[in-house]
Amino acid sequence: MRPPNQATESRQVTALRREIAELRANLAEHDEVKQKPLEALDKLAAGLDAIEGWVGKQIEARILRSQAEMACRIAETFGELRGRIAAIDPTHGRAKSAEPFKFANERDRDDEVPELPNFLPARAIN
Repeated sequence: MRPPNQATESRQVTALRREIAELRANLAEHDEVKQKPLEALDKLAAGLDAIEGWVGKQIEARILRSQAEMACRIAETFGELRGRIAAIDPTHGRAKSAEPFKFANERDRDDEVPELPNFLPARAIN
């Protein structure tokens, strides 16, 4: 049999080993609990980065669409202005004949489409 001193020390060592094992388990559990919010924050940051990219693309697409619409409106207005100027230009054939100026969507009394001016220069074919 062991002396009483060794038995007491053996129980103390066993108790300390059990306590160390419990502390390690608690520490591992604590680290796992701490890690979950960090992982959630990483996922949230990645999601916000993706949203930022998507918003940037949407804004860029809307700007391009607005630019295209504005260019169309300017071209239409410029075309109408050229037509009106050509109608009152005294060097132009219509102004000499004193015919009233009409756009293509305006109809004559007989519901015929008016003759449109040809702005393209005539080219000789070789």
